[in-house]
Amino acid sequence: MFFIRLSESHPLTFASSSIGIDLPDDNAEKQIFYHVLIHLHMKTMNNAVTLSGNLGSAIELTKLSTGKSVARVSIATNEYFRDKEGTAKKQTQWHNLVAWDSTAEHMQMRLTKGSFVIIHGKLVNRPYLDRDGKTQYFSEVVVREFSWQKASSEKTQQTAA
Repeated sequence: MFFIRLSESHPLTFASSSIGIDLPDDNAEKQIFYHVLIHLHMKTMNNAVTLSGNLGSAIELTKLSTGKSVARVSIATNEYFRDKEGTAKKQTQWHNLVAWDSTAEHMQMRLTKGSFVIIHGKLVNRPYLDRDGKTQYFSEVVVREFSWQKASSEKTQQTAA
């Protein structure tokens, strides 16, 4: 939770998904208040991705010549729905993940193929040239933090950043 003070008597409080607001009486203060609120909302909603699913392979951890660590893996997410006839269907989509430095190393130490994981990160599109010299784009999620479920014998959930 954090506070923003427009004046001594007008704090603005943010906590998880709820916002406690004490509106100012002055129109100028109201305009400032709304600009601050919109700015903060836009900053928090900027390119955020959350996925939950199972890893499709073991983590591929690489040490770069710069000393940085990079991990790459894919995650399968499932969506369940009913078709027009009412038949239950499952649709699986695969997403490419990349993690850097300590997050990459923590993923490599803790996760294995098939691990159930929840990741939080951002979506990036990287350009590359195909064999014909045309620019193509590759989408991946850059992992900022992740949570995972240990093996079924240990039913505790862990979180790492």
